[in-house]
Amino acid sequence: MANTFRDLLADDFRNIVANADEFGVAVSLQSGAFTTTGVRAFKTASVAAEESEEGKFIDLEATDFEIAAVDFLINGSAVKPADGMTIEWNGSTYELRPFAGEPCWRWADNFETRYRIHTKLKSRS
Repeated sequence: MANTFRDLLADDFRNIVANADEFGVAVSLQSGAFTTTGVRAFKTASVAAEESEEGKFIDLEATDFEIAAVDFLINGSAVKPADGMTIEWNGSTYELRPFAGEPCWRWADNFETRYRIHTKLKSRS
């Protein structure tokens, strides 16, 4: 029996997810004096609105990186993201920071395999 269009799309989606790390960008993680290079990440963003004391809404945006939990290593040890750590990508340094009432990271998936990490641009070279 021939595959339906839906079956073909589902197969393509499974292949993309299985090879997702090939499409990420290489970043460096830094915590204190320790740096881990060549970590695969997806660069994305989070957007929120916050009400000011005057009743006006302020748009907020964070640069996010999604990184597999097994790849989030500092000095060879698996660690959880923490405030103040940095991610370096493409000549820019991003500091891990809380965003819109959330801590600096949350799980990006229901299986708790990928971190979604909130950052703010700290410097550009």
